[in-house]
Amino acid sequence: MTEARSRILGVTVLLHAVSHAHAQLSSRIIISHSCPDEMHWDDECVLRLEEGHSQTIRLRLDEPIICARQDIECTVVVNISNTHSHAATVDPCFVRWNRLEWQQIRTVRVTAVQNYQNFGNRRIHFETEVVANADYYAGYDPDDLYIQLENRQTAQCRSTGDPHYSTFDGKYFHFYDGNRKAITRVTLYRSTNRDFSVQTQVQGYPASNCGIAGREGRDRVVLSNCGGRLQVIADFNSVVSDLHPRIQVSGSTYTVYFYSGTWFRAQILKWGMNIFSGGVDFNRSCGLCGN
Repeated sequence: MTEARSRILGVTVLLHAVSHAHAQLSSRIIISHSCPDEMHWDDECVLRLEEGHSQTIRLRLDEPIICARQDIECTVVVNISNTHSHAATVDPCFVRWNRLEWQQIRTVRVTAVQNYQNFGNRRIHFETEVVANADYYAGYDPDDLYIQLENRQTAQCRSTGDPHYSTFDGKYFHFYDGNRKAITRVTLYRSTNRDFSVQTQVQGYPASNCGIAGREGRDRVVLSNCGGRLQVIADFNSVVSDLHPRIQVSGSTYTVYFYSGTWFRAQILKWGMNIFSGGVDFNRSCGLCGN
């Protein structure tokens, strides 16, 4: 009887040792796109995000949540520390499981902030931290997130004079409307993979720009001088005000900045407008501004 009991205890001890070793070696919390400390900036590990783009991060547990005490709420929480909120956002900044949810996948969304300045490519680090009252997860240090933020490729298109066009891809040509005096509407720049477009109005002989309109999603800005008097229409319908375009005025020059980073500028002159547009849809646009 004693020998049998010793064998059972021996097996119990052995299983406990194996389980403990497994706990030390395994990734108890698996986070997609995360990196171990020793390889955090390796190419195969780092998450690359272009400005204005997002990536979903998935988190899951590899074992049930078991607490020694049954009279407490047994949970696991992973906090993601973001000290670079000017460059990227994390939503939400923590995820949580209770003992009945351990097999469920949690997600957070990392978004590279779109701005109007060129800071070059940047690297940022999001640290992860576990708060848990389950012995298996308590004190565990999961892999962190290492992100390289990359500037979007931008270019400028111009429509000046009567009008002469310089395109995003470096071409130059001239467009005019013959002897027609009626207004002709021209698509200057339209994205082929999102809801954005810029149109101009051309009139007269020789022709000249007299108006421009840009729309991104539900927000629209129109500058029109076709009737001889400048009209500015700001038609903003996005629920979140941070998405609204910004209109900047300097003398007779109007610049409209859109949330995506695209913009257009109109110089108001006696005979019409000189128009400039900045594009961020590299190889994903059409119109007179090219691709």
